[in-house]
Amino acid sequence: METNAQSHPCLMCGLCCNGSLFKTAKLYDTDNTDLIEVTDDKNGEARFRLPCKNFSTKCEIYDKERPRTCVQFKCKTLIRFENGKISHKRALEIISQMQVLVRKVLETIPNGDNAAIVSVSNFVKDHKMDMLDLSFRRQNGQKILLVHKYRKMVKKHFIVGTKARNGILSRVLKNRDQSL
Repeated sequence: METNAQSHPCLMCGLCCNGSLFKTAKLYDTDNTDLIEVTDDKNGEARFRLPCKNFSTKCEIYDKERPRTCVQFKCKTLIRFENGKISHKRALEIISQMQVLVRKVLETIPNGDNAAIVSVSNFVKDHKMDMLDLSFRRQNGQKILLVHKYRKMVKKHFIVGTKARNGILSRVLKNRDQSL
């Protein structure tokens, strides 16, 4: 692993901080909450909102006392890099590809809070039944393919232990030649 701290993939990424992978993150009782925006989930568990207010182009509190979730989280790409399964160059290529994809999602499926995961989730939730309609699929084919590509990349390179939850989206894309 030939890399210094300044070029560590985490410092070049920020996808776990900027709302591209998660809407919120878990807080622990021992976490200092002075630097983050605390909220509760539907079960009353303490969480903090993403995108994190301490992230611009990089984590502004990386060297400070970050929440335990931030310290412990490792995406699939980082795990593969640290285990020597992929090179530093390949890790940065994957990150760059995902960052480009996130920008496309935010341009194509806008939302108010600049979080790609929210954009994708809302698009799928809002149009779940529309996906069955051939005219909707034709009209929104590029968005549907973009959402599928985003979800596939998240599953393959970033979130450990994810299961495909594409449901109707997957069925539509299986038959995309006939339906788009």
